[in-house]
Amino acid sequence: MYKKSQMWSLDLIAGITLFLIVVALYFIFVANFSESEELDQLYSNAIFVSDTLMSAGLPENWTASVVEEVGITNGEYRLNSSKITNLSSLDYANLKLLLKTRYDYLIFFENRSGSVLSISGIKYIGNPALNKTNIKEIENPDNLVSIKRFLFYKERIITMVLYLWQ
Repeated sequence: MYKKSQMWSLDLIAGITLFLIVVALYFIFVANFSESEELDQLYSNAIFVSDTLMSAGLPENWTASVVEEVGITNGEYRLNSSKITNLSSLDYANLKLLLKTRYDYLIFFENRSGSVLSISGIKYIGNPALNKTNIKEIENPDNLVSIKRFLFYKERIITMVLYLWQ
């Protein structure tokens, strides 16, 4: 009789152990899935914001006081420096609304060697305390997405860099 109770105890312990392993794996999977889903949403929104910026905007010759949709090009991938001036004159929260994003952002331009360009005296659009080298230290984002888009400026190819993070 004693051996039967030992077998029953071992079966119970093995069953409980297996059950706990399955429950732990389930919660690990669910946590990773929701994190991955949030990153996918962030990436999708970053693509949308970069597409918006690469447009001419609405109206096409928009100003900071009359704007429905921001865009920084002429519609044909040529950067319009006056639109950069207008974009930078918008306050952070208002531009966030116009970009239709809930995430924080930083926009800047680079030349072919990766140096940040000054366009009409403007290097960064977003939080003035941030730049491409200190963003991870100051903000310490959980997720950070970087989108690079090519466009023409003064007959040269430059890169628009968009950081979106949460």
